[in-house]
Amino acid sequence: MLILTKMGFDTKKFFALKEYCKDRQAYYSALADADEKRELTGWLEYFLFGIAVEISRVENIVKKLSSDSSMKEKFGQIGLSRRQIKAVGYLKEKGKITNKEYQELCDVSQPTANRDLKDMVDKNVLKQKGKKGQQIIYVLNF
Repeated sequence: MLILTKMGFDTKKFFALKEYCKDRQAYYSALADADEKRELTGWLEYFLFGIAVEISRVENIVKKLSSDSSMKEKFGQIGLSRRQIKAVGYLKEKGKITNKEYQELCDVSQPTANRDLKDMVDKNVLKQKGKKGQQIIYVLNF
């Protein structure tokens, strides 16, 4: 990952390899193979396959969001985090979301939910209904 970043391919903006490395046994097996045999082929194959899987997953998310012409026409290209993309999908289905629902949906703390929701309001993806002290809900702005 360091080499890719140094060469200008900052993959952290798009995905985290840890999402692919959930099968710890396969991960540690590939690492142990490289360590014992001093042969990196197995590790590189594991690593590159993981990158391919994650890029494909990101591609599918981008295609799904890009197919929503109402959002695309109104906002053009906007950058959303994985959590925010998940929330947009939820909003398309349910029509509204609260801070508490966002916390539960994305498994984040209240301050993180506040930041994410404010960011989407600032990007005009969401509209906030209600004021502090009341039940604030967020709806899509298209």
